[in-house]
Amino acid sequence: MKYHATVCMTLLSTAVIAADVLTSVSVTNVVHPGSVVPVTVQYEAMESRTVAVRFQQNSSPWTGYGSSSVMVPAGTGSVIVELAINASIPIATNAYKFGITIEPIGGGWPERLDQIIEPDISCFEEPIPETDDLVYIEAPDAVRPGTTVPVTVRYEATTERDIEVSFQLNSNLWTGYGYTRFTVPAGFKSEVINVDIDADTPEALDAYKFGVSLQPVEGSWNDRLDEIIESDVDCITLTGLEETIALIASPVIIPGSTVPVSVNYVATTNREIRLSLQQMSEPGAEYAVETISVSAGISNIVINLAIDGAIPTALNAYCFTAGLLPVGGDWAARFAEALQLGVDCENGAPLITVFPPENTDALMNPLKGFRPNRNSAVNHEYGTIGRDYIRWNNIENDESDTVQKIKDYCDAKWAGLAEQGIKVIPRVYLDWDSNPGNEYWPSDMTTGDYSSTQFTQRLERLIYRLGECWDNDPRVAWVQMGLIGYWGEHHSPSPTAEIQTLMGDAFTAAFTNKKFLVRHADQFTNYDVGIYWDSWAHIQQMGSHSAMIEELNNATGRWKTHPMEGETAYNWGDWQIQPGDDPDDTLTDPVHLDFLLDTIYNLHCSGLGWVSSYTESDPAVQAGAQEVQKAFGYRFLISQISWSGRVEPGGNLRLAMTICNTGAAPFYHDWPLEFSLLDPATRKPIWKTILDEVDIREWLPGDDWDEDGHSYLTPASNYTVNVSIPVPCERVPEGEYIAALAVLDPVGHEPALRFAVQNYINGGRHPIGHIGVGVDVEGSHKMNPQLFDDPRAEGRLAYSREAPLWSTGSVAIEEMELELPSTVHLSLSGSGDHEYYIIQRSENLISNDWKAIEVLSGAETLVEWTESFANEQTHIFYRVIAE
Repeated sequence: MKYHATVCMTLLSTAVIAADVLTSVSVTNVVHPGSVVPVTVQYEAMESRTVAVRFQQNSSPWTGYGSSSVMVPAGTGSVIVELAINASIPIATNAYKFGITIEPIGGGWPERLDQIIEPDISCFEEPIPETDDLVYIEAPDAVRPGTTVPVTVRYEATTERDIEVSFQLNSNLWTGYGYTRFTVPAGFKSEVINVDIDADTPEALDAYKFGVSLQPVEGSWNDRLDEIIESDVDCITLTGLEETIALIASPVIIPGSTVPVSVNYVATTNREIRLSLQQMSEPGAEYAVETISVSAGISNIVINLAIDGAIPTALNAYCFTAGLLPVGGDWAARFAEALQLGVDCENGAPLITVFPPENTDALMNPLKGFRPNRNSAVNHEYGTIGRDYIRWNNIENDESDTVQKIKDYCDAKWAGLAEQGIKVIPRVYLDWDSNPGNEYWPSDMTTGDYSSTQFTQRLERLIYRLGECWDNDPRVAWVQMGLIGYWGEHHSPSPTAEIQTLMGDAFTAAFTNKKFLVRHADQFTNYDVGIYWDSWAHIQQMGSHSAMIEELNNATGRWKTHPMEGETAYNWGDWQIQPGDDPDDTLTDPVHLDFLLDTIYNLHCSGLGWVSSYTESDPAVQAGAQEVQKAFGYRFLISQISWSGRVEPGGNLRLAMTICNTGAAPFYHDWPLEFSLLDPATRKPIWKTILDEVDIREWLPGDDWDEDGHSYLTPASNYTVNVSIPVPCERVPEGEYIAALAVLDPVGHEPALRFAVQNYINGGRHPIGHIGVGVDVEGSHKMNPQLFDDPRAEGRLAYSREAPLWSTGSVAIEEMELELPSTVHLSLSGSGDHEYYIIQRSENLISNDWKAIEVLSGAETLVEWTESFANEQTHIFYRVIAE
């Protein structure tokens, strides 16, 4: 996980400037010792200048307690400068000031060209937290032996505590190769901790972890109050390493703006990086170039690229190009290069761009992961799917039984699953095994009969009835075909060609929404089916079942449209060789764990059972389970996201982001992506809309797994979302909001799926940053990480079995009062189930020109606001809409 301390800069115009001036600044009036505060500066610069911010006493001796500066390009622009306040600053009221200057590059305070002073700033202690928590850590994802690496820790402590940082193997024997410990004060604080990596640390990929724990003073790891683990850390030497470079940037640029570009590189010695924006077609003109020097190593940096104000607007016409060059070398001598093609250039307000930090934890997400049985999924740390074995004679024991019996049976067994956020994978079976007494044919059918006319007729009828019950039931993830053979696994006996045709035709007709899966990849070959392999990764089936699934995937791309899943087996043949003695052995022994992971990535597996029965309380087992859970199914990272920092009411908001699926499989269902504006105080949506242009089923992972390199030879693509979103003035009042994203369950239209980013708030939404509707944002557009929630603590997201009903209630303006000269009070009364009340205003009923002035939750009934009334008689109309 990497965090980037970046400056957010916006170039508004490149018109001729007559003087270097500061036009406005925005600062906080209270700071805290050791905190970081954003200062927003509007400026006009005749040429490239330095904007400097100083924080000091407001009287003699004018002691300074923080300073920061940033270079800005010529033009009219806006920049956010982040200023660190000295931790030893004395507490005082109205005793300090911000001094903001614009200066020549290389100059200082005496050479200032313009200044603004913001006095009477107070410094107070931050309130003591109520809990002891680690908020986040920032640690490198690769280290070198014998070096010192920084680890940034943000914490909340109720009193003095110890922080312990260790660097060690991420598997048994957990050997340590770096350690430090120190005491920190109470409060909301951030510390940068230097960790010495042992010179004899063995080179290995994804083999190490940083562990950070918050403990009582002189306590131990067993006494820890909170802990964060950053796993999959590499230890490498640079000798002989391949030099590489990669970049991520917004797919939309604005003429004259400054665009932050995230660049990841591997360099065996000191190098230069040349970054440019240019035309994709001849003559390939460049409209921005930046060259910087970088040190040897593996790193991720953000480079701010100033775009020429004269660049022509065009769609899909430009590309970002980055090259890793020798020091002083030219482009022809580059060691590596990276491109981002298809960049749009459009006129409009400058965009805010952030690179959300990855949430490196395994996530509890729907329709993927460890798959216990249905009745134990609720107690599993990742259980969102559970298989449910169903005996035929439990849902139909006589020809006279109706489809209602199936519905009643399922409703009884699956009660509460929606509220618990669990979906089932049902499999109907007739015969459990070879032991007598384990057969479950209906009472009016012949036990052991798989071929009679009666059997085939009843089989076909049952399949259609299952489709009637399950095809639109949101509690069902997908369906395992079952029915034939022991455990419904299509052996003992295997389905004949005739039965395969009957069942394949019936399932295809009965299930038009749900995916259905078969046991063997060489059966039902004329149908679009997924696979459940119930001896997954067993050493004696690698040459048969594994090979057949791989062949099916390569020939048809079946994994792109249908799930591949199953269970490991620990009860036959040479299972001790692979997948291991038991689930704990599979998840702790590196030989078994790597073998399982290779099969998951190679065959694009969405979930597995039996291995799910591991010991969750064992840290070594749990670490392996995290790796496997992250590999299962989809895992969506947001590499970058850009949005309009301000939009006018009734205008269009630009949203552009880059998404990568680092898991093993796609998401197979058409679930909508929602954009919303949240109330900053309540973090609840006041307005939301579906991005119809986006189909998350298209976000595919990589393909062609390389077991030696532990990566896909065809890497996962970066998928771009690039949309213009109308913000209706009659629905969204002017004000400052939090922009957020969510993937919704299509039935209840509530958030249901989590991205692998730290920007998260409980309930399933991902806040991306602040946005002003008709107003400028005060302070930074970026989110404060302290506001984020931990999805691990929240658990599963519930879903609805039925679509929400349209409200049949009513709403009325009960009382309205004008408090001169300008305050309006409104009292509402309503009935029914309303999520929002939208208060609208108009000065002309004929034109039907309504504008939102307030949005209330359905529970609120009182509101007041300020109006500007003209001296002459004014007619103003108000109405309330309930949603």
